[in-house]
Amino acid sequence: MLRLIFAELRYQARLWVGALAIAVTASVILAVMVALTVSAISRNQVHEISADDFEGIIGFVSMPAFLSAVTMIIVLTGVANLTVDAQRQNYARWQIGGVSPKRITRVVLLQLAFLGVVASVAGVLVALPLAQPAFDWLASRVPSLVGVKVGQSIFGALIVLVVTTGLMVLGGQRAARRAGNVPAVEALSAPVDPKTGMSVARWVLAAAGFLATVGLSAGLHDVGILGIGQNGLFVGLALSTVLAALAPLLLSPFLRMWTRVVPVRVSAAWYLARNACRYRVVQSTSAIVPLTIGLVLIGSFTSVFSMFVNAQQVSGANSQAQMDGEANLVIFGAPLVLATVAAAVTVFMSGRAREREFALINAAGGTPRMIVRTAIYEALIYAVTALLLALIIVLITATVVWSALTALAPGTTFTVDLAPMTVMFMVGFVGLLAATVIPTVLGLRITVRESLAA
Repeated sequence: MLRLIFAELRYQARLWVGALAIAVTASVILAVMVALTVSAISRNQVHEISADDFEGIIGFVSMPAFLSAVTMIIVLTGVANLTVDAQRQNYARWQIGGVSPKRITRVVLLQLAFLGVVASVAGVLVALPLAQPAFDWLASRVPSLVGVKVGQSIFGALIVLVVTTGLMVLGGQRAARRAGNVPAVEALSAPVDPKTGMSVARWVLAAAGFLATVGLSAGLHDVGILGIGQNGLFVGLALSTVLAALAPLLLSPFLRMWTRVVPVRVSAAWYLARNACRYRVVQSTSAIVPLTIGLVLIGSFTSVFSMFVNAQQVSGANSQAQMDGEANLVIFGAPLVLATVAAAVTVFMSGRAREREFALINAAGGTPRMIVRTAIYEALIYAVTALLLALIIVLITATVVWSALTALAPGTTFTVDLAPMTVMFMVGFVGLLAATVIPTVLGLRITVRESLAA
């Protein structure tokens, strides 16, 4: 079984390296958060820091930790599912070779567990030199914390190991069962990326996100202006959870709807890109959802904060609330980096399937220039779809928060801050562009026969 596991890891190196890159990024972020939290707890127990300083550290870490945790859960479970689902035809060949369905499922889960362990170890090692600078930045604002040393403990490393490995195995569990139970003939004759149904867990998550959205929206009317400003962001996060859960149902029709704005007769490359994005449902979901979450995070925060400041001015409250650029960079930097990396790398992971598709287009008479344009349009479709979905969520969030603020401060200006979302969109689009165009250009150097035989 070990030979089977490692042989498959070598054969599908692009998939596993891509998944590893995302898992390591998530593990680094988690390891830094855990190091700060565990160190604060241990220093507080030996009275090296005061109770007020301890509460300040936990309060500072809690927001980026929460945002990163939400992003990490969605990203890691999605990439694990994509990694397994993209290889199901290989697993079907295992069945033909005599490997039992139960063993296939067990091998797949062991592969994911191995990947999670490697990512956890790498993440902890990379995070070791990063935790102290992060704490020193916080200490520069709190003089009583200057000189306090932090570091990763065995307990903290175990937390990273358990969480990362657990999310990888949990995310790929359904795909692993499907890989072992689907008849080999059906898997080999089915499309490369068939439409996937909704699991019970997804329905439960969608219901929880919807109830959280309703509860938060109603609760904002029972708190003051400060409470609205502090909690308005979570409406967007709850809606993002609903989107992530319902993505297999919503993304394909939404993508088909907005791409109709550009008639297919305008460009053959646009037609090919549009259909490729709709066809590869799992890949599209894994690429679009993380970028959408990143856009929602930054768009919801800046929009809610702008309306909060305006409400204070309208109501005459004595507050000097200002946007703290450095603090926001720390709070939102980690989940935004994870979301951007996940969106780009998941597209890169499907490069082998894309190379075969482009080889078929080339064999049918398509020019290299048209193939490159198709790759560019594909990245554009992913990025614009994420932007449109994020705009819908941010608009809903802003409307809910504005409604609550105007009840306390009539005349508050409705605001949707597009500038940071535009920057995030451009960064995500550049990442997606690199993930599609570079492998495509390199793949054009390979002959059609070699691409189809790979």
